[in-house]
Parts: sequence; structure tokens; C-alpha cells
Amino acid sequence: MEDTNRPLGGRPVGQQTVIPPPMEGEDVTVPALWAARIKNLPFGVARKGNRLKGRYLERLVAKPSQQEPYHRVGQCWTGQRFEEMINASLLHAEAALMQVVGHQSEVKCKACMQGNETFSHCVSMRGVAGLTACANYHWAGRDSKCKYIPAVGFVPSHQPQATPRNPDRDEAISQTPPLTWMPAGLAGCPADKHYCVLGATYLRL
Repeated sequence: MEDTNRPLGGRPVGQQTVIPPPMEGEDVTVPALWAARIKNLPFGVARKGNRLKGRYLERLVAKPSQQEPYHRVGQCWTGQRFEEMINASLLHAEAALMQVVGHQSEVKCKACMQGNETFSHCVSMRGVAGLTACANYHWAGRDSKCKYIPAVGFVPSHQPQATPRNPDRDEAISQTPPLTWMPAGLAGCPADKHYCVLGATYLRL
């Protein structure tokens, strides 16, 4: 949790910023808090002044967001840890953005199939010359090793998969109140995944 007087994403001056943990699992959900955060690229490793670094970020950030990034089950990173890892290298910033704006491969590559990588989904890019690997391999700096199958009729990114519909969750979403600031005392509850799914509704970064 960060306590700062610098406005961030419309947050009132002096208000605390709460960064929830990233989602885990095989669900696919519409772009939400982390997708917006990554798309804004507030990472020193990604920028030099107002200029984006590297060969790919400008082309990636111009593409529409497709889904919220999901981590593999059991990784259990806090929001702060995820930000630190993204900021560790330009490859990490690019791969995180790929997870937001890319499309899922119809068949996962070997590494993604084994489930030992950072992200749950095997997401790749089309129309960005030079990005030939999925986001997980790009994150690890092993682009030449990736053997994914490009999606021709890719899985629609906004349709839930694997997890059955949850009537209680759907009702909670429909009854979510207008956006308010979350009290600092509620910060950091990674076990409450429904809360995190709804995070974009009542948190601002």
C-alpha cells in the first residue's frame, strides 16, 4: 500500500492508493483494474521521460485491451510484488502488456501447458512484427523456444472459461454500488477473489 501526496489516476490528494493482488486461475474476464494499470505503463523501466522504450511498447499500447491478466494458481503475488516484477525489466513490461492486449492461442504452448509460468493463459500477438513468442516466454526472455499455435479463430477474450457461472457473484456484480474509495483497513485481502474481480468498480489507481 502506498501513502503519497502525489495524485495518481484521479485519486484525491492525500488519499491512500490500494493495489490489490492480481487475479489467479483460468477465468477470462473483461479488462479491469490491472489491465488499465498496465496499459498506462507507469513503470520506470518502460519510459524515458514521455517516450516509451524498446521496439514494441508503442505498438502494443495502441491496441485495444482484451482481458484482465491472470496469474497461475499458487503464485500468490501481492499487488506490490507484481508491480516490482513488471518493473524489473523491459521484457516484463512488454509481456504484461501482451497479456492485456493479446489473444489466447487455441492450443497452449508447452511451457504454458505445464503451468509453471507467470501467467495462466498462453497469449500471443498478431500484427506486431518481431513478437513471435507468447507472453510467458517473452517474460522469461526465451522467445526462440516458444512453439505456440497462432489462433485463427481465437477464444473470445471476454467469455468466461473453465469456471462455471456463479449466481451469487453475478448478483453481487449487479448490486455493486457506485464507485467509492476503499477504506485502508480493507486493503490486502487476497483470499477474497470476488472482491478483486469487482475491484475495478470501486478502486482507482
